Amino acid sequence: GDVYKRQNGSNDAPTITAGVVSNELTEVGEGVAGTSSASITMSTGDVDDPQTYDETYLTGNGWATVDGGVTYTQAGTYGTATFTVASGVVGYALDDALAATQALDDGDDVTETFTIQVTDGDATNTADAVFTINGSNDAPTITAAVSSIASEDNVAYAVNLLANASDVDANDTLTVSGVTLTSGDASGVTINGTALD
Repeated sequence: GDVYKRQNGSNDAPTITAGVVSNELTEVGEGVAGTSSASITMSTGDVDDPQTYDETYLTGNGWATVDGGVTYTQAGTYGTATFTVASGVVGYALDDALAATQALDDGDDVTETFTIQVTDGDATNTADAVFTINGSNDAPTITAAVSSIASEDNVAYAVNLLANASDVDANDTLTVSGVTLTSGDASGVTINGTALD
């Protein structure tokens, strides 16, 4: 007689891949306009079951929604990512007002990574959306003029010329140059690095 063999199928995990990032981002800096937005499109698939983005995973791993799951946002170190479920697009907005962004210097390259998970109800898979941020040089700032009063009886006296100066770039070192006398007598006064002695 005929012999019949029963073969049981098994679930295949859904797939998710991150597309190529639209562009790198650049901090606004001295003479640099900056680039504040970029995007990555996620692609999903499943050979045997419908797949959806895993809302439970998203809300449990730093993503938040205020529109019932239409979009999700996650704050990063240098900006904020927004994931739009219908299109699968992860957008990133660089925030130049953040201290971490301002601390980036010319030549600094950092990345922000945001993970998206897909599920078919039984199995899951994840992919990372990775954005590259380039730092820029920020100009130093001076908040006020440096003033100091000394007595002729002082044997030695020094004025810190950088007392009211600063630079948000983490690795920059301020120096003093171009010091000129605008009034008074500079006899006995010397420039010693960043101070007047």
